[in-house]
Amino acid sequence: MKKFILAIIFFCALGFSRDCFKVHQNLDRSGSYLDEFKISESGWFKVHYDVEGASGATSAYVDEVLYIADSIRNVLKNTMEYQDPPLANNNDPFYHIFLKSSYDYPNYGATYTGTFLFEELLPPGSSFIEIDHNYENYTVYNGLDPIVTMRETLAHEYFHAVQLSYRTFTSSEKYFFELSSMWFEDLVVPDGNDWSLNIWTDALISNPEYPLEWNSSFSVNSADWGYSLALFGHYLSKVVDNKGVDDEKQSTIMREMWELYGSNSIYDAFDVMRIVSYDNYSQSMHSIWLDFMSRNMFNSKEDSEFHYFEDQSLVDPIDIDLERIDIDPENINKYIDLEMILNNKSVKITGYNILNKSLIEWQHSNSDFIGSIISLEGNGSISNTKDVIDFTVNEGQNVFFIHSTENVNPVSIDLSLVFNFIPNTPSNVFVFQNSNEEIEVSWELNSGIQENVFFNVYRNNIKVNEVDLFNQIFKDTSFEPFIEYTYRISSFNEFGESQLSDPVSIISWPSPEDVGSSIKVYPNPCRDNLSLLLDSRQDYGYEIGCIYNSSGQRVSSFFIDISKGRQRHDLKNAVLGLSSGKYFLAFENKNIPGISFLIVK
Repeated sequence: MKKFILAIIFFCALGFSRDCFKVHQNLDRSGSYLDEFKISESGWFKVHYDVEGASGATSAYVDEVLYIADSIRNVLKNTMEYQDPPLANNNDPFYHIFLKSSYDYPNYGATYTGTFLFEELLPPGSSFIEIDHNYENYTVYNGLDPIVTMRETLAHEYFHAVQLSYRTFTSSEKYFFELSSMWFEDLVVPDGNDWSLNIWTDALISNPEYPLEWNSSFSVNSADWGYSLALFGHYLSKVVDNKGVDDEKQSTIMREMWELYGSNSIYDAFDVMRIVSYDNYSQSMHSIWLDFMSRNMFNSKEDSEFHYFEDQSLVDPIDIDLERIDIDPENINKYIDLEMILNNKSVKITGYNILNKSLIEWQHSNSDFIGSIISLEGNGSISNTKDVIDFTVNEGQNVFFIHSTENVNPVSIDLSLVFNFIPNTPSNVFVFQNSNEEIEVSWELNSGIQENVFFNVYRNNIKVNEVDLFNQIFKDTSFEPFIEYTYRISSFNEFGESQLSDPVSIISWPSPEDVGSSIKVYPNPCRDNLSLLLDSRQDYGYEIGCIYNSSGQRVSSFFIDISKGRQRHDLKNAVLGLSSGKYFLAFENKNIPGISFLIVK
């Protein structure tokens, strides 16, 4: 890996590294003889290190390695009940760890097996570990304190040593070893999260339709595939085996897989994951993988109810190319037909970016499938495809269909999708009051479709009226005086209702008995035309209003019918021809109180 298992067979080293093979021609492993060594408090580990020069390790670093090594072994042996790896020989009763200066990012360390240690060939299942002598140059890449990097690497590599005590690896099954070690390092060093970096997770995120079981058709090697699957280890240990829901160290599913892997050589890695999940937990691997990939659509979201592991928020969501669905308003349906070849080891994912609110209907050519429908809108949702025959998505939303099958043989299924256009939310909603008897609400249709569209009017979140396409005005006549009312408008057709418009509010006029006496001119400043908002305590009938200049000279006049209460009057050309300047408005009948200043532009 970044951390890798290294096997030397016939003096050739096979690295779990991204870079190359390594060949060791020095058969006596003289490079393993370092300046000093220390033995851990438990007596199980012997750490070898240099003390001088560029390869020297500090005493504090060595002590931390010893302490962490004992802690990791204690968790594996006494809490999680894994077996110890076999030691090199009876005359050397230690597990050896070498602190070397030969590692550079992204290669963190190595676990050696099938090679020589101090001139003696290691027995089957035995191993030793190399890690870096300080990890100081890694921080610029992973952002971690060097001590945290050391802890993660030691946990990762020592779990490889434990794995080798059950069974050695084959080149195609490295993914199982790396999956397990990536999961375990995060389990015992939860504050590191090196596993969540894109360099490790990208293989899964960018190839979500690959099966869990690696094969040679992959664009990544088996080890890289395993590096990306730390989340699957958490899923197994928290969801499939819910003994680990609060503390994954109490989960036993991973150990059960390794025990079966070590005891029966006819089973490959995928076999043991499948058999243990089904026989011990009554869950099929195809349904596990479908749910796992469905929940990974919610990666990067904060605190999603669909997270199976709290640190999913650190990982990018599954990378799927989206087909844009933009329905022609003149044709309210869009049809898509596609053929899927399904198998029981992988998932098929199709995604759509839907620009218009739509009712989606679908039909499968047969029922030999399992699947999920994923919506990421708001808190999101996961639905079983067999439980839903249609559903609605809002404009601008993404929706994903994830399919698999229980059939051991490949299955061909035709999927037919129908996107039914729902009118967009009305725009430019406006409310005003023109009399004591009526509040008027108007709006505009926000889509080109011109038939079978209707509108709902909501007042204070309660539907109060339904309007057809050709009457985009609602006149509210049932309201109380001096109350704030909020109006929202939606459009709808046979397929569904749009989202509600943004609210517009108005405070209704006071009752005629409750008004004072005032005159308000608007707009102000004005040009040519103006309007009056006038409060009157009584009926005056037709009266003459006058506009005076700043010298008190009457320069214009008009007639209006003044009734009791609040009222609105529109005066056309009332200031037409007047020069720019300040004026005031009053009534010729001095019993009508009030005066208003205005500016003519």
